[in-house]
Amino acid sequence: MSTLENFEKMGRQAWLAGLGAYGTGWKYAVNKLDQAYVETNSLVNELISRGETIQSELQEKLAANDLLDEKITALKSKLGLCEPTEEERIAELSAKVDALVIAVTELMEKSALIEKEPATTKVVKSKPAAETLTKTPARTKAKSAKVQTKSGKAQARPKAAAKPKTPVKPEESTATKA
Repeated sequence: MSTLENFEKMGRQAWLAGLGAYGTGWKYAVNKLDQAYVETNSLVNELISRGETIQSELQEKLAANDLLDEKITALKSKLGLCEPTEEERIAELSAKVDALVIAVTELMEKSALIEKEPATTKVVKSKPAAETLTKTPARTKAKSAKVQTKSGKAQARPKAAAKPKTPVKPEESTATKA
């Protein structure tokens, strides 16, 4: 064999070795990728199942926590320790406004009845005479006690007729006359 043939043979063997290495590498890579795909799928499926169990556990805990919160809120409301909700506040304020409206209408009705009553039934308290005398000056007291006549003599001023302290109702006066 000649050198040229040897050279071609060696080149061909190198070529075939390269193709063999490439094929082996390809096969190895494909096998590893398939294995990784299968393992990844099984890992993902395992993670999904773990996630579902964790989610169900969390939902159970949250439901238990919500139930506990509801029980605590109900207990606080029974004991009067919790803040009223906005709707409860509105209802409470509406009840207060209704009560005030009722009270105002009752007061208006009472004042209308008082205004309709005749003036003779009203009792007016006057100040005692001693209190009015102490507030008047001394000169006025002397003038009110005496009145000078044309002749120059001082006379005592006549006293006014005493008024009854309790007013006489028209019904009573007719009953006493009959």
